[in-house]
Amino acid sequence: MATKKAVPSRAEEFFKTGATLAAKIGIVNVTRRAIAEKHNVSDPLVGKHVGGKAELQAGIKKTMKKLGLSEPAGATIERKGAELRARKATGTAAAKPRAKKLIAAKKATAAKKSAPKKAARPAAGGTKPASTTKRVASPAKPADPKKGAPSRKVVKKAPTNKRFQTKTPPLPELPALPKL
Repeated sequence: MATKKAVPSRAEEFFKTGATLAAKIGIVNVTRRAIAEKHNVSDPLVGKHVGGKAELQAGIKKTMKKLGLSEPAGATIERKGAELRARKATGTAAAKPRAKKLIAAKKATAAKKSAPKKAARPAAGGTKPASTTKRVASPAKPADPKKGAPSRKVVKKAPTNKRFQTKTPPLPELPALPKL
């Protein structure tokens, strides 16, 4: 009868990948995202199996001892970390196709929002819609050298719809209460 080989758990696979990465760039520079990219899975899935940062680093150290791997010199770790942070900040890392689509979609919606809006059409009766309000700017204040350019306040006028212009009748006065 053949014996079954022990199948490594998902966490062990992730720790082994982390250990090989740590041998190149140092334990402190290994992230869940880097491990997830090597396995073509999501970052939260790796987090579910390996835990937080402390658990990840402890598991990587343990796996490195088992595999007989060691970290590079301190200067190499610092240099690799700086390179990774610079690459992340400038966005030179290769984006996945889905990420490229999302970025393009965000740019398209931003362009739509910044495009000038069309004026509202008048209602069938030829009057302006109730939502249209006039804005009146107050006269410009003299420039203050400490603050820079003069500020302008915009005052909104009340809507011109007649149903909002009705006045409520005044309340009748109540008789004075008797003194006790």
